[in-house]
Amino acid sequence: MLFDCRLGLIMFSREQKLLLTGQILGIMLYAFDELAINTIMPFISSDLNGDHLYGAAFSFYMIGSLISVVWAGDRLDRKGPMLPLVFAVIAFSLGLVVASFATSMNYFVAARFLQGVGGGALYAVLFSLTAHCYSEAVRPKVIGLISAAWLVPAMLGPVTAGWLSDHLSWRAVFILQVPLLFVSLTTVYVGLRHFSFNSTGSPARRRTMILALVIALLVTVASLALSFGTTLNYVALALLLVATAVFGVRAISPASMRLHRAPQARLAATRGLVHFSFYAADVMIPLILVRQYAYSASEAGLVLVIGALGWTAASAIAAADRARTQRRELILIGNGLIFVGILASIVILQLNWTPLLFALSWVLVGAGMGLVYNCASAQLMDRAPSDQIGKTSTVASMSDAIGVVLASGLGGYLLNNLNLVSATTLLWCLALIGCLALALIIPSEKCFRLG
Repeated sequence: MLFDCRLGLIMFSREQKLLLTGQILGIMLYAFDELAINTIMPFISSDLNGDHLYGAAFSFYMIGSLISVVWAGDRLDRKGPMLPLVFAVIAFSLGLVVASFATSMNYFVAARFLQGVGGGALYAVLFSLTAHCYSEAVRPKVIGLISAAWLVPAMLGPVTAGWLSDHLSWRAVFILQVPLLFVSLTTVYVGLRHFSFNSTGSPARRRTMILALVIALLVTVASLALSFGTTLNYVALALLLVATAVFGVRAISPASMRLHRAPQARLAATRGLVHFSFYAADVMIPLILVRQYAYSASEAGLVLVIGALGWTAASAIAAADRARTQRRELILIGNGLIFVGILASIVILQLNWTPLLFALSWVLVGAGMGLVYNCASAQLMDRAPSDQIGKTSTVASMSDAIGVVLASGLGGYLLNNLNLVSATTLLWCLALIGCLALALIIPSEKCFRLG
């Protein structure tokens, strides 16, 4: 891989171009599915009479990913990426097919679980390939390109999903993704044939797999408690279960992440907290626009598109060469942007200002997410030992999943027990608390120094 200083472009080999193309396509489909479900979920819930499982549709996707990422990361470290990649595409495709034919919310939640199993493994493998197949010098740029792969889905995904829902059916959003998944798999496969993977990792012990299943079970029970609970006792139980799951994640972490005050552990926790804050805010926006302001799916999608511009711009900033020495500052700035954006959204909702202002507040939230996620991810991969890259990515993905499950679960509980505006306001206040917690756990400047 060469760097052309005159052009300012990274020149890839043919194999790396194929691999990166497949990675980007796979991430684009993953992103499209995530953004599409957020846009059309209010209509799916109404069509299937499933408001009581609104949060579960998001939670069970992440629970599925919790189960798959442990196996996928371990398998990649030991034997290479092909088996987990094929498994991921098949599971994801099966989930898409089941979702497109779902006749009740129970079936739809089950389909989301299958999508989570496939999507979690797919994202973990594609992201881990960044550390396996590219040098450290260009890795931040590759991460930036992969993050920028969210651009097309962010710009077109919500509007496309909304248009399909308004003019055809929300079911078309799922079934049309299946052929493209197999195109991504084929492209990555052709590119990977020219890379070798050293089997330096040790096989995961049965204890690790059992712990992963226990963690998934704990989070599942927590999600169900929040979905069907009617008192604060259920919330307390869910929080206790999630806290136990977090300790379980630490138990299966690589040795480098179990050291006292290990920066890798704090970086993984940073990803979990930023996912909690972002998704606690993001999951409610389409519901508010559709049910409080009578927006169509396409109109709600447009608001999300405008907000996605912030994430795209932030990804480019985080991928810049000089950002490598400023990651801690960028994480703090990004966290502040999320806080301000969510606070502004609360004001807009409570004062009943025009909902178009949500697009502006979401530019801030998206920009903050782009900075925090990209900088924390790049730093985490840079500090991961070469034989623990897959496991490190796995732990980070599990942290992401727990954050999303907690956010969507609490959102479901609040929706079941409060009116829409009150539930949204309270959930966004919890997101602000998540931002404050993130500011307290960011590793010191010394841990971000290169070399």
